[in-house]
Order: sequence, then C-alpha cells, then structure tokens
Amino acid sequence: MCPTMTEQKPISQRPSAAVRTPAEYSGTVDHRAATMDEVMVYLRETQAEVQPVLDYLRDK
Repeated sequence: MCPTMTEQKPISQRPSAAVRTPAEYSGTVDHRAATMDEVMVYLRETQAEVQPVLDYLRDK
C-alpha cells in the first residue's frame, strides 16, 4: 500500500538511508567548463524554445 501525502514524513525527518543519489551527483563524474563554441551552439539550438520567455521578460 502506498502512503498518502499526509502519511509521509517530510524529507528532513526521513532516515538518511532513504535518500537515493544518482551516480552523476555523487562526485564520480568529472566536470569541465563548456567552451565558448559549445555555449554558442547550445544557444543557437535552443533559441526558438526560449525566445517566447525572453520576449515576455523584456516586456516586464
């Protein structure tokens, strides 16, 4: 039986063993800074998706 929202304890009161952390967040993956070329490619690829948000924010 799945507990309802009212029966669940807040995360701060759960035992630490209940916290699951994916490997990519546990420090086992090396990180690196993106190059300017990688950033520019990403911005071009996502411009159509984010442009409505930018237009909305510009009007504020």
